[in-house]
Amino acid sequence: MHESGGGGNGLYYRVGHLRNPAGYDYTIQWDSPTWGIYYDEGINPHIAINNLNEVVQVHQVPSEHHLHYRRGVSNGGTILFEASRRYDNYAEQPAVALLDSGLVLEVHSLGGLIYRTGRLSLSNAEEIEWAEPAKLDDEADISYPAVAAIRTYAVETHLLNGIGEEYQLHFSVANTCESS
Repeated sequence: MHESGGGGNGLYYRVGHLRNPAGYDYTIQWDSPTWGIYYDEGINPHIAINNLNEVVQVHQVPSEHHLHYRRGVSNGGTILFEASRRYDNYAEQPAVALLDSGLVLEVHSLGGLIYRTGRLSLSNAEEIEWAEPAKLDDEADISYPAVAAIRTYAVETHLLNGIGEEYQLHFSVANTCESS
């Protein structure tokens, strides 16, 4: 996932695979075009994929504090995305993780560090059934939130902007409550 170059608001993605990990060659072999595939307008894109090739992508609307997500399925060198859906009206810099069970973990900033969980809807391929958001950190000057997860644990990181040139990296670890 990446924003367009040159100050545009387009969002693009590329799909690839490791060339020969069994032979210790971890070079990425790109399956999609060199410049990527356009799929939406926005900024601050983040993507998560699980072992079932299900995809959740989150991004911010340019010049606004609206967050949108898209569900999709990775298929060869493309991602078949569903329609974009707004899920927050006052947030920025979203990040997302997706487990094989369909559990979605999302973090974002604006007036603190906020998190929410959701589940991929089984009846609607476009929808994530979100729980209410909760504040994880009250610090107002947070940036670059990120989240990663495996079946039992999730790790969240963010940067706390200090006075002057002082920055502090913070993290938290949580149990995902997923069973074996």
